[in-house]
This record gives sequence, C-alpha cells and structure tokens, in this order.
Amino acid sequence: MSVTENLPFLGYGLGLRKDHYLTIIEEKPAIDWFEIITENYLVEGGKPLYY
Repeated sequence: MSVTENLPFLGYGLGLRKDHYLTIIEEKPAIDWFEIITENYLVEGGKPLYY
C-alpha cells in the first residue's frame, strides 16, 4: 500500500501568480485552493509586494 492511499483528496489547486489576481476577483473560478509560496511575497523589495 502506498502512503498516498491514506491521504484525503483536497481538491485541485493552482500556483498563484500575479497574472491570476484580476481573473480570480472578477470570475471567481472553481479552484479548490491556491498554492502561495511565501518567499515570493515576503522578501524585501520583491516584485509581488510592488503589485
């Protein structure tokens, strides 16, 4: 038996990118969750902080 057989299905996710922001707000797509890599958003001077 594999380890993943014991894990619950959490839905389908998508890696969050700034290009998605407006679409998410306006269209509210049927995405179960978004993966957010905090290092891309919290670093000093990082581009996502600019947007």
